[in-house]
Amino acid sequence: MTPLRRTPVAVAVLVALALAVGGYFVWRPTDESRIRSQLARLAAAVRVTEADQQANPLARLARVNGELDALFEPDARVTIPELTSGHADRRELATLVAGAPSYVRTFDVDFTSVTLKMDAAHTTAFVGATASVKAVERNGSASQDRRAVDLHFVAKDGAWVIRTLTVWTKEDASPQ
Repeated sequence: MTPLRRTPVAVAVLVALALAVGGYFVWRPTDESRIRSQLARLAAAVRVTEADQQANPLARLARVNGELDALFEPDARVTIPELTSGHADRRELATLVAGAPSYVRTFDVDFTSVTLKMDAAHTTAFVGATASVKAVERNGSASQDRRAVDLHFVAKDGAWVIRTLTVWTKEDASPQ
């Protein structure tokens, strides 16, 4: 190849490289979008479907444990007034979630009205949200609930993980 023929190829390679680098910085997920993705992942991890009624309880526990291990710090604290006495850890939460098909046919949570406050260093974030829950009880009756939820996320090894999760009672107001 002559030098004149190599020039367009080199220019094309440089343009492609510049577009790839520029695209990375333009379309890479922001910290906020990564935290919102973790909320969606948490909602999926605690979901109970009709299929879960027939699932092997040990397999469900293993799946839930794996998801919560990826979502929570090892020493995370979870407070859900109706389900935990005081502060539970992620293992207790996994046991509760895995056993949920014994109490409900279906359970679905959606996090809405999400507000996020991040520190300047982007190493910690406080999230306030509304958890909208829909469930079908074992007897077939449907129920719905809405609760304020506060989460404290920390950046660890390139991922956002939950340090604390607090579900507030209807009577209590979120302090944040």
